Amino acid sequence: MHRFVFTVLMIILAFTPFFVGAQVSQNAQEYQDKLQAEYDQAQKELQALTAQSNEIKSQKASLQRDISLIDAEIKQAQAKIKVKNLAIAQLTKDIGKKQATITDLEGKLDRSTDSLADLVRRTNEADSVSMLAIFLGNKNISDFFREVDSIQIVKKSLNTSIDNVKNYKEDTEDEKANLED
Repeated sequence: MHRFVFTVLMIILAFTPFFVGAQVSQNAQEYQDKLQAEYDQAQKELQALTAQSNEIKSQKASLQRDISLIDAEIKQAQAKIKVKNLAIAQLTKDIGKKQATITDLEGKLDRSTDSLADLVRRTNEADSVSMLAIFLGNKNISDFFREVDSIQIVKKSLNTSIDNVKNYKEDTEDEKANLED
């Protein structure tokens, strides 16, 4: 831009003597002063426009930085959402497993309770008959001992079944408590 103004000034100055007559020296000086003033004014305008251009460029960089920052924050939020969705999916899977475990334990508890009720009935039946009645009801001693062993096995099964029911009930309650947490 400086070169262009300078070149124009030089061309004008070069052809000035042809157009100017006898008053060349006085008019030339006035004309040169005028051109110098215009040149100085053009320089000031150029400097102002350069400063304005630099300011606009820095604002553009600032806006691009702000846009990049916002984009990064959006991507970060999307990543957080993805992590939370995956955590929710994992929890849902764990809840399904725990519910299946609870259902299985409740089934075992129901079966054990039914078995326990049957064993209690048998034990009550066996306890209602005295040992003497059992002894007299059998034809030989080996049958008597088998009957007594059978009663003891039922009582042992009753105790085992009671323990199983307690364990299943505790396990079921623990799983329900874990599920609620």
